Amino acid sequence: GLILPGDFITVAEQAQQISALTLWTLDEVIRDQKVLAADGHDLTIFINISGQLLSDKHFVEAACAKTHNCGAKIGFEITETAVIRDPECAISNLQIFADRGIVIAIDDYGAGLSSLAYLKQLPARELKIDKMFVLQLTSSNRDPLIVRSTIDLAHALDMEVTAEGVETQAAMALL
Repeated sequence: GLILPGDFITVAEQAQQISALTLWTLDEVIRDQKVLAADGHDLTIFINISGQLLSDKHFVEAACAKTHNCGAKIGFEITETAVIRDPECAISNLQIFADRGIVIAIDDYGAGLSSLAYLKQLPARELKIDKMFVLQLTSSNRDPLIVRSTIDLAHALDMEVTAEGVETQAAMALL
C-alpha cells in the first residue's frame, strides 16, 4: 500500500540507507524525465534531498556523476533546516550541484527556521512557500501579507516561487 515519506525517510536516515535510496530515486527520475521529454513534456523533476546528504561527499560525487551529461532536467529540493547541520559544507555542496545545472529549490519556506541569511547564501533558483501560509490565505489577515512579501522578496532575488497547498479558487485568485 501507500507508504508516505514521513513514514520511511527517518527510518532510511537512521539505517544509513538514505544515500542509496536517494541515488536510486535519482536514477528513476532521470529515466522518467527522459520519457516525459520524448513525449513533449519539457519540465524539471525535483527530488527532495535529506539534510544528511548535504554534507556527504560520496553522495555529492555520485549524484554529480549520475547527472553529468544525462540530458535530464533535475532539481533538488532542500529545507532550510537541512542546511543547519553544517551550513558551510551544505552551501558549498549545493553550489556544486547548481554549477552542474541542477536547480536548487528551498522547500517549505517559512515553516522552520527561515533565515534571510540562508536565502542570501543558498544558490537556490526557486522558493516554495509552505502550505501553512497558503491554506489560510483567505481567512487570515497576516498570511496574505507574509505570502505577498515573500513572493516580492523572492522575485527581487530572481527566484521562481511556488505556493504549496493551493486548494481553492479563492486562494488561487489571491496568489
